[in-house]
Amino acid sequence: MNVIDALTEMGLEVPRDFSVIGFDNIDIAANPHINLTTISQNKKKMTELALEKLLHTINEKEDDLPFHLVLKPELIIRSTTKK
Repeated sequence: MNVIDALTEMGLEVPRDFSVIGFDNIDIAANPHINLTTISQNKKKMTELALEKLLHTINEKEDDLPFHLVLKPELIIRSTTKK
């Protein structure tokens, strides 16, 4: 059972009574039956940067780990929150 189902069983409505927000913007979040507001991380950019770092480390024979990079997340508002 998910949070939205549990709230519905309690007689509450999303988003009238509660807002529900997910994280990572998995593909099912955009499903019209779910339409979950979510925090999206740019998975494509994260992958590109990780591969660039890996290839640089391999090719340059450098090991300058730990390596930290912060990407700005994006809020994608859908029907589980009020606008």
